[in-house]
Amino acid sequence: MRTEILTILLVFCQFVAMAQEDNFQKYINNFKERELPMEFNSDSLGNYFSRYDKKLQKSKNDNSEISTEYVLKFICSEKYPCEKVNKSNFYSYGFKFTFDKYTIAIFNMNCSDCTTKFGLWINYFYMIVYDKSGKIIDEKIIGKSSDQHFAIGEFEKSENNKDLLSLNIKNGTMLEYVVNTVDSCILDGDLDYYNYTVNDKGIIEEKKINSKKCRYGTSVCGDVKCNKIIKELD
Repeated sequence: MRTEILTILLVFCQFVAMAQEDNFQKYINNFKERELPMEFNSDSLGNYFSRYDKKLQKSKNDNSEISTEYVLKFICSEKYPCEKVNKSNFYSYGFKFTFDKYTIAIFNMNCSDCTTKFGLWINYFYMIVYDKSGKIIDEKIIGKSSDQHFAIGEFEKSENNKDLLSLNIKNGTMLEYVVNTVDSCILDGDLDYYNYTVNDKGIIEEKKINSKKCRYGTSVCGDVKCNKIIKELD
């Protein structure tokens, strides 16, 4: 009798594990596969996150946002608490890098009632590492964008062959207007340089490299206007 009970429990556990892996595959397949090296610029969210992709918006793609079910299963946990999905907060699928043992995914959390110095709304960019079953190995916020913040970086192979990848990123926090007109918006603020490395255990190592003053805002890029770092200030 005891053997039969143990067999039933074993079969049940295997069934639950298979269902979890199946759900994880459905979830992770919504992230776009990318290759290293890859540049990242928060001024072009549509290039990275499905919620801001104009082609997907036109097609009314139902997979542009991460469902509450998947947020609770694969993003939120006791170790990594996060904001629940509601009218003010939503999560958007981004991109991923796939390795033998781990998948590294980048997603976006939009908080429309989060305050900045210049108003409301912040986009937070998360890096999250999963094993093949969907278990969270590590998770960190790597940058954000708003009318006060920006992030510019590059994902690349690490100099250490044992590491999975390396991200060098500049995170800007604007503090005051230099120019604010209909045609031009230029601000001064802080520019923080970070390196994020994912090691062979799936752990994200964060290191602050430098910090400078910078001027950021509207500039002419070819024939069009764009936002970029105009210059770094000593």
